[in-house]
Amino acid sequence: MVEAFVPLLHLSDSPRIVNVSSIMGLLKNIPSQWAKEVLSDAESVAEEQVDEVLKQFLKDFKEGSLKDQGWPIYFSAYTLSKAAMNAYTRIVANKYPSFLVNSIGPGFVKTDITCNTGVLTAAEGAENVARLALLPNDGPSGHFFLRKEVSSF
Repeated sequence: MVEAFVPLLHLSDSPRIVNVSSIMGLLKNIPSQWAKEVLSDAESVAEEQVDEVLKQFLKDFKEGSLKDQGWPIYFSAYTLSKAAMNAYTRIVANKYPSFLVNSIGPGFVKTDITCNTGVLTAAEGAENVARLALLPNDGPSGHFFLRKEVSSF
């Protein structure tokens, strides 16, 4: 979807991409050292490498070997999808240096996915996301934010 919007974003004098992620997508939540190494290589990670990690995860999932192969066993698909999106955020930021491209874990928000047990309202979570869309032109790019702060991946 991001690539579909790139031509329109090139028309803007302040193009922004904000990917909504989660604290669950932090690499510390993935036991597999290989997956962590691939997804953490901010300088040279490529889409094909991220795809390989996801393909291996799916293979291991289908074979019922997530734990044996070093994948998270709780919320595994969610965790991997968010970690992969965080890596993709860095790929896009490197590919389009005139864009500001970031991902954010907006916080523990009261939504269906949290069974409405979150501590933030949907509006508060959305405010954290909107803040990234409104960064000044010299703002950071290729980063992951937890709520309002830059975080490690």
